[in-house]
Amino acid sequence: MSAPLEQEKLKLCHGCRNDFYNGTGARQCWSLKDSVVVRRWRLGWWTQPTSRAAFEKVWTLDCHHATGKYAQFERLPQHLGGEQA
Repeated sequence: MSAPLEQEKLKLCHGCRNDFYNGTGARQCWSLKDSVVVRRWRLGWWTQPTSRAAFEKVWTLDCHHATGKYAQFERLPQHLGGEQA
């Protein structure tokens, strides 16, 4: 993916625990400027990681955290092949 503009990166902030800083008194999340767009495997927080179908390949920011919603991994677990996102 080419170097995204800040506005494009802001769209990827949706769902992140620090997204509420964007547009509030802090004006912008402190991680946004240095963030990098990456591919990750996303797994629902309460989803069992027993099959490849449980994971979704997504574009996101390397700083994105959504504790209690989903986890994101660079690689699938070894028992599912360990493929890089």
